[in-house]
Amino acid sequence: MPSDDVFAGASGGTPSALGLRRLGGAAICIGMCACAAVVIAYPWLPATLPVSRWQTEPKSPFTAFRVPLINLAMIGLALVVWRAVSRPEPGIARRLGSILVVTAVAKAVLEAAEIMTEPTPSPLLTGTLLACVCVGLAACIITARELIPTRWRSIHFSSGEKRVAISLIASIVLLDIPAGLVIRHSAYAPAFGNVT
Repeated sequence: MPSDDVFAGASGGTPSALGLRRLGGAAICIGMCACAAVVIAYPWLPATLPVSRWQTEPKSPFTAFRVPLINLAMIGLALVVWRAVSRPEPGIARRLGSILVVTAVAKAVLEAAEIMTEPTPSPLLTGTLLACVCVGLAACIITARELIPTRWRSIHFSSGEKRVAISLIASIVLLDIPAGLVIRHSAYAPAFGNVT
């Protein structure tokens, strides 16, 4: 029966487990550094910050720290998926997990840099971000195809992994819901602003 210790590694001291621990620890540290950089830069951030690629809102802790926190949660989610896949499919897990984690880390660092260079982030920075995400997702899809149509059935999440994954997904959703409400409110505000 799989251990409930999500951070214990895939199977003792195997190379896959050690790789997960090392890359996972480095990824979490980099994600936390990206968050800390935005926290340190907060006093110097502009009066408005983006809540989407097309809309800005007044600066607040929510608008400043929402994306870095979501990215940190996504790094954690990638590590949980890597660990679950590494038990039945260590070879695929090593490739898939590395791609997921590196993509999530690159996204976290580049989006933190975008926030800190507001209101005029470099188009090169934005282009690099989009390229990293697109290439990472494409590589994940190509790698994950090896698990289809039957090998994915061998993947099982332990109860500890399920709890962590659900908590991380809930955190991402809760951080996204207020942003969605802000965007929706702003979209309808012009239509109803003159109704008095």
